Amino acid sequence: MTTRTHKLSVISVLIFSSVFGGNVAADSTPPQNSGWVGYQSVFDGAMDDPNVMMYHSDKAYQAKDYNEALRWALAAARYEHPAAITNAKVLIQSNLGTVANREAVIEFLRYYAEPHSGAPADQFAQIYLADFYRGDTCVWTSDKKTGSCPGGESSKGPMAGLDLTQSYYFYTSAAEQGNERAQYATGMMDILALGTTRNVPKGISLLRPLAERGNVPVSYLLGLIYQRGDWMLQDKEEASKFFEIAAKSNHPGALLELAANAESGVVGNFGADTSARHGYASRQYLSVLDGVLANDEQRARAAYRLGLLYSQAPSMVDVDKAAKFMADAARFGEKTANESSVLALLWLGNKVEKVNLATAVSHYEAALSVVKKLPLNVQQRQGQVWELLANAYGRGQDGNFDRDQRLYAKYMNEKRIVQEKVFVPINSPYEYQGYSAFVM
Repeated sequence: MTTRTHKLSVISVLIFSSVFGGNVAADSTPPQNSGWVGYQSVFDGAMDDPNVMMYHSDKAYQAKDYNEALRWALAAARYEHPAAITNAKVLIQSNLGTVANREAVIEFLRYYAEPHSGAPADQFAQIYLADFYRGDTCVWTSDKKTGSCPGGESSKGPMAGLDLTQSYYFYTSAAEQGNERAQYATGMMDILALGTTRNVPKGISLLRPLAERGNVPVSYLLGLIYQRGDWMLQDKEEASKFFEIAAKSNHPGALLELAANAESGVVGNFGADTSARHGYASRQYLSVLDGVLANDEQRARAAYRLGLLYSQAPSMVDVDKAAKFMADAARFGEKTANESSVLALLWLGNKVEKVNLATAVSHYEAALSVVKKLPLNVQQRQGQVWELLANAYGRGQDGNFDRDQRLYAKYMNEKRIVQEKVFVPINSPYEYQGYSAFVM
């Protein structure tokens, strides 16, 4: 140490001593209860400030540490910090940090899912919780049709709850605020008795406005309920009203049902004019075949029904057209097994059986290959396929088809085995005719 530095140190001590009095070295500890606030107290207190929490949340978010980002955002949200609430929703909706903060996420959502401090309930929170408690392994997202969770944790999304009563409660809460997806889910849960007792009239009352506003899938769904008479009296006239809404968008299922109802005299003011009814039905079937929305099974049904109209309807009889549409219906069963294709193949076989049994058998065998791919209840319903083959081999046809008692016995035995089996339908409690209670 230099002499100059030493002198300055001595002077400093002397000045300090003269100002405060006493010997610094003798007592350097602040007196008790002096009111001094240490930095640690200031630091600890600052951690209770939601703005400081937001600072830490944002820093973690920028560093892509989403677990910490969500943890701090949820902490700040407890103080009803607007930015924290927004950021927490962003992270939750993107499924970022939700696994590590699962319990805090549910606590956050349950709080904001109810009205509080004069603010209405938050629909985001209600829908998320409704999905969570019905067993969804993904967090809420506006597009449930993708079937996957968004964000970086999609492969291990948060463990879902499974409490349909809670799910129904939150869907109902969101439905009361006008959320359409919640209205759909609540209506379906009422109809299917999920999380609540079955209440079909209430369920329909929730779905009807959606259908009347032009929601095509819901319109078709309601039409099916009335058409089939499930949980209620069958009403094909009411069903047709909903099918007509869906048919405006060329919904193939709705077109098929309208055509069937026209054939039976339900749709339109045709009265005793059967030719008008059949003409209307044929136009609907053709719309299915000419459109781009129908699947092979729907196309097969449309072609088969057209084949029947051209073979049976007095005002439309045309043997060549009937055979053409039946052949089309059979072709639609090559990739997708369906009952209409089976019926079309049997029709084709019956038409030639008397003149060429060998050709008829080829149609019956094609029908059998299709029917074996169908569910057991359809196989049992179409047991005639085995019987037609058995009888063909049992009697034969001179100069065209040889008798074969062994094959006769084989096919009759196969039919007996199929008919003796017990069909146990496998129905999802969450679906009706392929429509999920939770995916609109």
